[in-house]
Amino acid sequence: MYKNEIEIIMKSFTQYKDFIPLCDEENKVRTDEKDNIMMKDYFGTMIVLELINGDLFSEEEIRQYFIDVKENLLNIDKNKIVYSFGIFIFENDPPIDKVKIIEDNQVNKVKGKKYLRSIVVNLEKQSVVSHSKTKRDEFGVKKHLYKYFSEYKKIDNSLVSFEDIVEKKKLESTIEFKSEKPTITYVLIALNLLVFAIMGLYSWDSGTDYNALLLQFGSKENGHILQGEYWRFIAPIFLHANIVHVALNCYSLYFIGILAERVFGKAKFIAIYFAAGILGNIFSFAFNFSPGVGASGAIFGLFGAILFICIEKPALFKSGLGVNIVGVICANLFYGFTKSGIDNFAHLGGLIGGLTFAGIFNESKKRLWYFNRYAYLLLALIITSATVFWGFNNTQSKTTRLVTQLEQNFKAQNWKEVEKNSEEILASNPSKDINTYALKCIINSDIFLMKYDAAVNYSKNLEQLDQKDGHYFLGIVYYNAKNFNLAREELLKAKSLGAKYDNIDGILKSMK
Repeated sequence: MYKNEIEIIMKSFTQYKDFIPLCDEENKVRTDEKDNIMMKDYFGTMIVLELINGDLFSEEEIRQYFIDVKENLLNIDKNKIVYSFGIFIFENDPPIDKVKIIEDNQVNKVKGKKYLRSIVVNLEKQSVVSHSKTKRDEFGVKKHLYKYFSEYKKIDNSLVSFEDIVEKKKLESTIEFKSEKPTITYVLIALNLLVFAIMGLYSWDSGTDYNALLLQFGSKENGHILQGEYWRFIAPIFLHANIVHVALNCYSLYFIGILAERVFGKAKFIAIYFAAGILGNIFSFAFNFSPGVGASGAIFGLFGAILFICIEKPALFKSGLGVNIVGVICANLFYGFTKSGIDNFAHLGGLIGGLTFAGIFNESKKRLWYFNRYAYLLLALIITSATVFWGFNNTQSKTTRLVTQLEQNFKAQNWKEVEKNSEEILASNPSKDINTYALKCIINSDIFLMKYDAAVNYSKNLEQLDQKDGHYFLGIVYYNAKNFNLAREELLKAKSLGAKYDNIDGILKSMK
C-alpha cells in the first residue's frame, strides 16, 4: 500500500510543485518503499524533500536520518540557501516514541542559510502535522499535502507514467540550445566598437563636432524622419553617444546576447535583435522628441525574448533565470525614468519587440491562446502600426512638420504661406522656442504683406516671451509703417535691454 501511495504523492509533487525525483544510474525514476528524495531550485533556493516510510524506519534510523541531514547541510557551500524537508509518512497513527524523536531533533536553522523542517503524515486519517519550530508553511509543502488528500489523490493519472511526468517537467526547466557558438553576438559587439572608433577618429581628425556627426550618420531625429528619412529607424542601433555608452551596451549585449543566440539560433536571434531595435526607435520617435542613438532598444529586446521563454517554461522562471531577467529589466527601466538623458521609450519599445517576436517564433506545443504565434504576429502588427500612426500624427509631429514647411517658405520668401504656417503653429500651443520662432516669422510676413496692425499685435505677444525681441520687432514694424517716433522708442528700449541686432544703430541713424 505504501509504495503505491508514495508514488502518487511524488507524482503530485512533480506535476504541481515542479520537484524532480532522484533517478537511478540509467536515469530512470525508481520509487523506493523506504526512502525517496526529490529536489527543485526555487529562485536560487535549493529545496529538498525526503519522503520517509515512518513504519519501516526504526527509531535508531530516524535519529541517524537527522544526524546525516544536518551533516550534509553543513557541508554545502555556505552561500547556498537550502531547505530540507523530512516528510515522515505512516499508514496510521505514528508511534509516540518515533514522533518524540522527530520533535526532539527539530531546529529552526542548522547553520547560516541551511534550514531543516519535519512533517508527519497519517495516510489513514489523511492528516498532516508540522513539527517545525516555525509556524510558516514555507514553499507550501504542508498545503500541498493537504491538497493531495482533498484533490490530487482523486485524479486518475495511472495512464501517465512517472517517467513521462518527470521528463515533461525537465523540459520545462531546461533550455534547448540551437547554436553552440555565439558568433553573431561577437560580430555585433565588434561592429558597435568599430563604428564608434571610426566616427570618433574622423571627428577628431576633421574637427567635426561628434554630435553633428551622429546626426549626419543617422541618429533618431524626429524632424528628419518626418521629412522621409526612415532609415533613421535602423541606423541608431549602431551609433553611440560616448565611450561609456558604447561600453555599457557592449557589455549588456555580451551578457544577454550569448544566451539569446544559443537559445534562438543565429537567424532568429538576428531577426529579434533588429526587430526590437527598430521598434525601440519607433517608440522613441512617437514618444520622445529628443535625438537618440544606441543599441539598448535591441538589447532590451533580447531580454524580452528570454523573458518569453521563461514565461513559457514556469519551472525555468522559478529556477532563478526568470527572476534575474525581470530584475535586470525593472532596475534598468527604473533607472531610466529617474535619470535624465536616457531614452526609456526606446527601451520599452525594444522590450515589447523582443517579447512579441519571441512569441512569433514560438515552437511551444501548448494549446493556450497566449502561446499562439499568430496572436503575437497580430499583436506586433497592431502595436507597430499604431505607434507609427501616433508618431506621425501627434501634435508635436504636426508642429515639427509645420516648422519645416515654415522654414522652407521663409527661405523662399513665400510670405502668404509663411503667414499661414505660422498661424497654424501658434494655434497648436507649441513650446516657447517654437512659439517665439513662429511669431518672428509671422511678423516678418505681415510686414512684407503690409499688415501692420497684425504685426504690432504679434510683436506685443512676442514681448511677453522675450522683452528685447518684442521691442525690437515692434520697432521694425513701426519703422516700416513710417511711424518713426514709436519706432525710435521701441528700438532704444530693445537696445537698452541688450538686443543684439546689427541693424539697430543703422535704423536709428536713418531716422535722425
